[in-house]
Order: sequence, then structure tokens, then C-alpha cells
Amino acid sequence: MNPKTDTVHSSAEALRYPWDQHPGPEEVVEVRPGVLWARLKLPFRLNHVNIYLLADGDGYAMVDAGFGNEETIEAWTKLFEGPLKGVNITRLIVTHSHPDHVGLAGWIVERFNCPLVMSQVEYLQSVYHQNRGTEERREAQRLFFRRHGMDESLTEKLL
Repeated sequence: MNPKTDTVHSSAEALRYPWDQHPGPEEVVEVRPGVLWARLKLPFRLNHVNIYLLADGDGYAMVDAGFGNEETIEAWTKLFEGPLKGVNITRLIVTHSHPDHVGLAGWIVERFNCPLVMSQVEYLQSVYHQNRGTEERREAQRLFFRRHGMDESLTEKLL
């Protein structure tokens, strides 16, 4: 890139969206036949997560679950009582271990009695992050370190 001749655009200028508007808090948009788009609020600077539902046999496969908090549960409840009323979730596909994608997975899986589809690495990473800092997690780490030859003093410093 040549700073004297190349034009630098702001990210807002460079981005082109296929839709003028995003779904509102209690809305779902059909972006293609069999593909639904929902947008859920997040409680931090990145203020939303996009969720997709893909036609799947007698229902929809959900791609990602949203952040694990009461606000997201309320948002899903409104969607399932409104535009998604009667929709069966056949499976939950979680793309990765970030809490805004996997956080509400347990709630969705339990509500719809559907399988969770997620790579093993991402699943294990999400379990690790969820349990990080708990006494159970520290005990598992303690046991792991000790079995691999780490002395007690160093083990305790790391924990």
C-alpha cells in the first residue's frame, strides 16, 4: 500500500450489506428460502450476535445460541412465542467457543431436546472456559500437573 496514492476508506465506507436493515429484537428475517436470520443483543461493546436457522427436515437447525444470560433467554422466549412459534429446533450447531455463540447452548438443547453439534476442540475449550476458576477445575489441573511431575510448590503457584 502506498500512503501517498492509495485511498484509505473507513470501515463504514468499505462495508456493503445485502440488507438495508437488520432484524429487530423480536423479529426474524428470511434471507433465502429456508434460511432465517435473528439478531440478539450482547452486553458488551460488540453489541449483537447473528443467529441463523436453516431448514432441516421437520424443523430448523440453529447456528449458534447467543450469550448465556437472562436477557438472551427472554429474547429467545419472545421469538419462540412470536415469529418462531411452533418451530422445532432439530439440532444446535455451534461454530466456536466464544460465549456469545455457545453461552446458551445448554438452554436450547434442553428446551428442544436436540443434539449439540460442535467440534471437539471448540467444545472442550468452551467447557474449560466455563469452569475456569472453579475449585473443581483447579483440582483437575492440580492432578494433571502432579501426574506429570510438577512439584507441589510450583503447582500451587500456577493455580
